Amino acid sequence: MAEGAAVRRFRWAIAVLVTAAGAWAQYVPERVTAPASLDAALDSSARSPEARQALRIRHGCWLADDLATPALRARTAVDMGSFRDAALDDASVPVALRAEVLVRRGRAEEALSLLAGCEEPACALMRADALALLGRVNEAIEQLDPLERAAADAGAGAEAWLLGAQATQRRGVLEPLPPDRWKRALDWLGRAREHDRLDPRVPLLEGRLLMARHNREEGVPALQQALALHPRQAETWFALGRAALEGFDFDSAARAVEALYRLAPDSVHGDLLAAERFLLLEDSERAQSTLDDLLEREPDMPEALALNAAVAARRWDRQAVESRLAELDRRFPGQALGAATVGRLLSLHRQYAWAERMLRTAIERRPAWSEPRGELGQLLLQTGREDDARKALAEAAELDPFDKRSAFGRWLLDEMSAYRVIESPHFRIRVKPGIDEVVAESMSEALERMHDEVCARFGHAPTGKTTIEVLPDHEFFAVRITGMPGIHTMAASTGPVIAMEVPRRGNPRKHLGTFDWLEVLRHEYAHTVTLSQTENRIPHWLTEALAVSVETKPRTYETCMQLAQALRTGKLFPLDRIKWAFVRPESPNDRPLAYAQGRWMVEFLESTWSDRVVQRLLERYRLGDDEDAALRATIGIGADAFFDRFKLWAKEQVAAWGLLAQPTMSDLLEIERASDPAHMEEVRSARAAWQQAMARAFADRMMEPFKPRDRDAREWPELHLPRFAITNEILDRWLSEHPEHPDLLELKIRRRLEDQPELNETSRALLRAYALARPVDPMPDRLLARAQRGQGASGDALPSLRRLDLLEERDPAYALEIARLLRQQGDTASALQSATKASRIDGYDPSTRELAAAIAIEAGRLDEALRHVRALERLEPDRPIHAERARRIEARLAAPSDTVSK
Repeated sequence: MAEGAAVRRFRWAIAVLVTAAGAWAQYVPERVTAPASLDAALDSSARSPEARQALRIRHGCWLADDLATPALRARTAVDMGSFRDAALDDASVPVALRAEVLVRRGRAEEALSLLAGCEEPACALMRADALALLGRVNEAIEQLDPLERAAADAGAGAEAWLLGAQATQRRGVLEPLPPDRWKRALDWLGRAREHDRLDPRVPLLEGRLLMARHNREEGVPALQQALALHPRQAETWFALGRAALEGFDFDSAARAVEALYRLAPDSVHGDLLAAERFLLLEDSERAQSTLDDLLEREPDMPEALALNAAVAARRWDRQAVESRLAELDRRFPGQALGAATVGRLLSLHRQYAWAERMLRTAIERRPAWSEPRGELGQLLLQTGREDDARKALAEAAELDPFDKRSAFGRWLLDEMSAYRVIESPHFRIRVKPGIDEVVAESMSEALERMHDEVCARFGHAPTGKTTIEVLPDHEFFAVRITGMPGIHTMAASTGPVIAMEVPRRGNPRKHLGTFDWLEVLRHEYAHTVTLSQTENRIPHWLTEALAVSVETKPRTYETCMQLAQALRTGKLFPLDRIKWAFVRPESPNDRPLAYAQGRWMVEFLESTWSDRVVQRLLERYRLGDDEDAALRATIGIGADAFFDRFKLWAKEQVAAWGLLAQPTMSDLLEIERASDPAHMEEVRSARAAWQQAMARAFADRMMEPFKPRDRDAREWPELHLPRFAITNEILDRWLSEHPEHPDLLELKIRRRLEDQPELNETSRALLRAYALARPVDPMPDRLLARAQRGQGASGDALPSLRRLDLLEERDPAYALEIARLLRQQGDTASALQSATKASRIDGYDPSTRELAAAIAIEAGRLDEALRHVRALERLEPDRPIHAERARRIEARLAAPSDTVSK
């Protein structure tokens, strides 16, 4: 049928619309596909033309000829999110529909006037919404009573059930409801679904009800089903976009925004979703611009006014926040939406004290609304105030027993209530009783030293103790931090609380492997300190940059190459773009580059202006300055000038690293080409293939930061072209002209090792020359250490091993070898330092603990020895010798000092 073909073409166009908006869908689907049963219903010849027309309108695939009346045009306009369509001014349009639009626009008094005299059930629902918006709560509840009674009637049908479920949802915000009332509403929706499985309103209402209870697992599929049944429904796109924002899936949210604007260029849903997305991405300027446009059209829209206050909060403008909230109160007395919206956004931006005040205001205004109580509970949980969090979450769960977020928070608190607590002057370490205590028990002394170092660096110490939560595996860590698995790091700081999974080998789904927990906690504690120092106003890139800068691990060769390549190709991020590389990377390389560049810019700041410049800069951020103003107040230049000067300094750095050698290999090849054109044509082809191999290797390396490696193998394609391209004669001539050229030295070393793998004095001299020319490359140390160990001169390998160990934080092999060598030389104090690092990286390995305990005894550190032996008791409970050793060490510790010395 021609009519059916037209409908199918429309559905194909909708699929293209969605696909054009993005390539990956988790919340917002990439393609909308109608169920086969709907296609069959739309094409059924058994239905009358009028019935098929009604179906097309209900399911969002209407044709132009279908919209023959103002009422139909108004209905479809509202479906698509166009609230100012001319058809809505026609008196023939149902009163409830026109009132619905007025309420959404915030024109509640006009809606009540329009609804006067309308006795339809849909009018009662809209009247309740208008009254609630005006703060007339009891009157609103009176309007909802008949709708619920009608739905409960034995003769009720689908329309009554849907209205009854909506009435219960609204009532639950206005007054506390017992659990059976919520169950009854869900039962009504279930009956409506059984009555008509193709009705798109049912999964939309189900999805919204589930998402309001933070049940993404069931809510998102319900909304996606609603979208499949009606792809032109703006409310569904909006609900999915909000779900995406809750999951920090900004790409899906952007796809929803684009779809909304395609449905209606003046879409209020699109503006609201876009503004909130910009806010979460810390782009307050674009959020404000979007809301300014919306409020110019819709000056009374409550959601827009609430977000407008949230934008002022993100700009740290308390006066503007109070003014905008007061304007919202003037229009809608006693409303809680403004305070709840501001509180939620402030909590996400770690403005915990301010957020708490806003959320408590919302609770005071709407005591029956569970959402701000649940948000407050999460805030208190993230700040380590567990007793207060338990109270807030219990109150939220009492108001809404089906809220998954509150239930999860309570489960988490119950689970962690049995954790052991280890106190030190500045830290509170929590660990699950059992084997993981072998990690936690070694933390206190090291953390206190770390506290002194990090706080001295920034000139600030947080008030109160920082809680360190040592969690048993990656899955538990992920739900502790975000409430959902799937994050790919081993630690995170919320400010007052740092959560970290244990460094442990095992199933990759449960463990990310071994790592130096002290290095990781240095990074996270820097976040805690700088967030406290700036009252959580530090720019995202700078808190990450400073956290990397306090790590003791030197910059790796791969990172140096990454930075050098970005500088050469103009890919370094200006200050107004670097934050997007963290929160919205456009390529797999963006985020690691942003971390590395941030640390590099901190080095530039401190080397150019002083090591105290960071402290002054952080103070400007605490006062609320933006990026440009803070820099001008601190160093006298703005962001653009800073970036220009940074690039000049960076070029000098890259040259010092030996990664900006002059003349370049290309220059040398061009000179050679002039003297032998035929030969150099082959060189050009070989050079192109080599460059492609280098690019592939670089991309692979940046995308696989935790890939196991053979430390003795060269990890990059050979730096030289085939020998027929650059003969040994040409290479020697070039080296005689440029004896300190790092690329030529590396090429010479690699050629020599191919011909003569064993190191001799000549190759050692080349390696030393190359190390001076390119000091960031660990290759000379790797080759020298391997050769010296192979020749039985392990002691001579110590300098190289120590430099290699500085670069290693995931494998204890270097630290263990250094500890053994130093022990042989009698330097037990230094040996203990290396053994301790090895035990931090792989504290569950009994052999590592055995070595550390033995060296500690020899170094006279019986307390350290006892800690390792106690760990062995937990790791190997079936070996009684560990308990016996512990008793002996305890006896020596208890003995007088002169007895111990004998």
